[in-house]
Formats: sequence, structure tokens, C-alpha cells
Amino acid sequence: LPRQDVVGELGQRLPVEGGDGDPVQAAVDALCDLVDASGNLGVLTATSIANHRQADAAAVYTAPPLIFDGCYVSAGTGELNVERFEVPAQAGLRVAVDTEYFSPIATRRERGTILFFGTLSYYPNLDGLLFFLRDVMPAVRRLHPSARLKIVGMGPPDALRRFAAPDVTFTGWVEDLRPHLAGASPIIAPLRIGGGTRLKILEAMAMGLPVVSTTLGAEGLAVRHGRELLLADTAETFAAEVVRVLRDDDLGTALGGAARRLVEASYDWRASARALEALHRRAGL
Repeated sequence: LPRQDVVGELGQRLPVEGGDGDPVQAAVDALCDLVDASGNLGVLTATSIANHRQADAAAVYTAPPLIFDGCYVSAGTGELNVERFEVPAQAGLRVAVDTEYFSPIATRRERGTILFFGTLSYYPNLDGLLFFLRDVMPAVRRLHPSARLKIVGMGPPDALRRFAAPDVTFTGWVEDLRPHLAGASPIIAPLRIGGGTRLKILEAMAMGLPVVSTTLGAEGLAVRHGRELLLADTAETFAAEVVRVLRDDDLGTALGGAARRLVEASYDWRASARALEALHRRAGL
């Protein structure tokens, strides 16, 4: 079916806003009803639904046998119980980055520089930055007075701009992110809400840079605390891990090296492309 027809059909089948029941369950039921009515929809991608915490994937996902040619599963982010789809071809696909474009750059580090990058009007980024600026940065200042935070991204709202200071700067949009990343250590991902692909962390890791993240910020990535990055979920521990990297160049180098090796082995987009092509071949597409 053309995309606009699928969207229109789903709009008619979903309950009105404010209705009773789980909206994720309703979306899945509507999608399965639509597949029943229309036959083969080719290859269905369904990772975002699987990642919804309130949905019981093992109980929710049911479908008539052999209506799908294949099923993509986002590997490592709450995988679907794909056996219930009874599809002949399945593939677990990881998010991926261009490891040639995002690669280590030999440049002089700006000592004491912490960096955050992303779309600043995106609410999970805004919430994470406000958490860092309000609760973490004061502790970092006490423990490491020469530290400075560089925030790279377009559209900082007033709620963020009011924190501008000699040690908190906003660059706005930049044409090439890589020199800014390469000049900082660590890169931070203080996310507390939201989902997504975690590409920002992977881009930093691909450049061999140390990352300090919340557990949620790195959710779905096959990383280990103290090996490929540092994880912390409270203001106190997040500040402590940031300062560890600021004070210990050898730690930052070790984390960045392990991070780069992991991305090369598991998150290079060429490997994901090969898995996708193999699924298409198995599905006869």
C-alpha cells in the first residue's frame, strides 16, 4: 500500500485521543488489522513499538502466519518476540555510523573542556542539559575549577541561555562537528528521558573520545561501564566521573580506544548494510 494510504487507514482504526486502554496496544492491534485487510506489506520495521516500556512484547505482538516477508529487529534495544510473527526471514540490525567520517583526529585537546552536542530544542536534550547545568556543573566547578562546558547545537532556548557564563559557552550550529568533538574530553550524554538510536554517543565513540553518560543515555548499546565509557545516574556520581576524565588523560585515552574498537567491530554501517542485504535476499525481495 502507498504510505499515505497506510497512514490514513491507521488513523481511522486508532481510538480517539483520550480514549481508554494502552495506546501502544491499540497501535499494534490496528496495524495487525490493517495487515489482515491488505495482505502482504513487504518488510515491516517495528522497533519503536518494541522499545515502549509499558508494552509487553511477548504478549502484545500477534499476527497471522506468513503475512510478512521479513522482520527487522533493532538489536539490543528491547528486541521483539519475533517468533510470534512466524516470518521466514529475520534480522537483528544495529544502529550504525560512518567510521571513516567519524574517526580519530590528531589535534590539540582543549584541556578541561566538557562537550555536549545535539539539537537543543529537543526536550530530552533540554532536560538532560538542565540537569547537568543545575545539578552537576556546580560540583564539577568545585572539584575541577578550570573545567568549562561547551554546548554545540542550534536553537538553545532561553532556559539554557541563562546559564551562559565564562565557563559555559554556546557555539550554535556548526558546519563540521568533528573538530569540536576532537578538542574536548569528555563528551557527555546526561539524558534522563526519551529513547532513540544513541547515534551521538556512537559518533563520539567512533572518534575515540571518552564519554560519560547516564544509563538511559547509552541504553541499547553493548557498552560496559569503565571499559568503553563511564555511566552515572546521579548528580554526584556524574560529576565524579566527569572529573575523573578531566584529571586522568590515560583514562580518557583508554576509554576512547576501547570505544573506537567497539564501534568498528559492531556499529559500522557497512556491517549493518550487509545484514540488511542478507535479509532481503532471504525474504526474496
